[in-house]
Amino acid sequence: MENPLSRYNRLLEQCEIRPDNAQKMLVMRLQNLFDELCAVDKKNSWERFFARPTPSTAKGIYLWGEVGRGKSMLMDLFFASLPFSQKLRQHFHEFMRDIHAQIHEIRQNSPQNDPLTLVAENLVKKYRVLCFDELQVHDIADAMILSRLFSALFAQKMVVVFTSNRPPEQLYLNGLQRELFLPFIKTLQDSLEIQELLAPKDYRLGREQALQQRWLTPLNAQTSLALQEIFVSLTSHVQIQSGDFFFAQSNEPGARKIHISQFGGGVAWFSFAEICGQALGASDYLSIAQKFSTIIIAEIHVLSSEQRNEAKRFVTLIDVLYEQKTKTIVSAATPPELLYPQGDGNFEFARTVSRLLEMQSEGW
Repeated sequence: MENPLSRYNRLLEQCEIRPDNAQKMLVMRLQNLFDELCAVDKKNSWERFFARPTPSTAKGIYLWGEVGRGKSMLMDLFFASLPFSQKLRQHFHEFMRDIHAQIHEIRQNSPQNDPLTLVAENLVKKYRVLCFDELQVHDIADAMILSRLFSALFAQKMVVVFTSNRPPEQLYLNGLQRELFLPFIKTLQDSLEIQELLAPKDYRLGREQALQQRWLTPLNAQTSLALQEIFVSLTSHVQIQSGDFFFAQSNEPGARKIHISQFGGGVAWFSFAEICGQALGASDYLSIAQKFSTIIIAEIHVLSSEQRNEAKRFVTLIDVLYEQKTKTIVSAATPPELLYPQGDGNFEFARTVSRLLEMQSEGW
């Protein structure tokens, strides 16, 4: 049976990753957590005859650090090694989308019950370990849901592993009514081991060889023609269509209509205004990514500080496309790092730039 450490060493031997002492230290900590969970699993296999399973006392991990340092890779090595099926690994956007859908369904069908209590109970019944990539908190509604939900999960000894670009004390920084969220930060600090990944470089930055092939700049007649030629070459075998669609799941509140300029053969063409200029969220973007394998986004102009909502949606969109491994082709006024030079959410946009660089690489 492979474990996190053996998987990491195999990647080193195959030269798929470079030696990194900071990563190695975090792998060892994840290995310790893996060993603790396996020990409990082995003990319970004996005690099952007496119907008194031993609850896990293992502490989960909150793994944070700058973009591109390998946090997601390390968590995935841990998750893939776990020798049981009662585990869940999700990007945090996707998890919150599912939680909102469950809350809505419970309120519709069982209004007398507390939705978050039932959601927590269901998670405890189904899973022993939860792994969430890119923990972020952007609004007070999500902040309060997280506080109640994870407090209940930790009380039931659920083992949780988070990755994030921020330490717990910086979550929801400067957010509306943040004082209501502060007790949850204390809960995270008490319930999890807080581990910073101090790897020395952004490993995504080395994967830019094909950037010019998928990121067309500047905005002019030449790039417009080149983008159209790419679309035609990808869809030459199918009929091109255009239309309005409701992509969000039918059981979700606030399903929104999305206009697609052109689509066919698993390829969809959007203008930036269509996909980021209206009030779309992670659930809408996830539905798009699940329907299309390639997304073309045309005419992204430099975003001003007054366009913070569009910038925030773009961050969410790229997070979803990255997580879903969706091929993304763009025409823009500037390279990614110059698209949003200043404004609210500029910190999160740095992660988006790093992901965009990786998504334009030849190996993506």
